[in-house]
Amino acid sequence: MPTRLPVLEVDAAHIDEACVVRVRGELDIAGCPSLERALRSAELTKAERLILDLEKLEFIDARGLHTLVAAARPSARNGNRLEVTRGSGQVARIMKITKVGPLLPLTDPCMCPAILDPPRLGSHRRRANSRGSAGRRSGPVTRLSRGFAPHLAVVPSA
Repeated sequence: MPTRLPVLEVDAAHIDEACVVRVRGELDIAGCPSLERALRSAELTKAERLILDLEKLEFIDARGLHTLVAAARPSARNGNRLEVTRGSGQVARIMKITKVGPLLPLTDPCMCPAILDPPRLGSHRRRANSRGSAGRRSGPVTRLSRGFAPHLAVVPSA
C-alpha cells in the first residue's frame, strides 16, 4: 500500500482591504516554495494588510519556521503589512518552544475578521490526485484565487 504523502494547501484571497493567505496541512521543506511564491505574490498587491492564516496548519518543521521569519523581513521594510496568526496545536507549541514569536508579527485570529468568515472560493479549486488514485494526494498543493491567476503546483515529497 503506497504511503500518503504530506499535503500543503495554500490559497490567497482578497477580502476587504486585506490579502489573506491561508495555509492548510503540513509546512515542511517540500511545501515551503509554494508558500514563498504565494507570499511574494501577495506582497505585490496593493492590499493594506497581508494576513498569513496558520489556523488550519497541522505541522511545521524548521524550514517552515525559517520561511515564516524570512517573510516577515520584507514586510518590516515595506510598512509592516504582514500579520501572522499564531496557529494552534503542534504549530503553536513549536513556535513557543523555538521562541520565534518575537521575530514574527503575530496576531490573534479574532483580530482578523477577514479570516473568521472566509468567502467561498471559486470552482477552480481542485484536489490534487495522483493519476486517478482514489483519495491519495501526490504532494503539496498551492492554490491562488481572487485577484491571482489560478495556480496549482504539486511538489513531490522526499
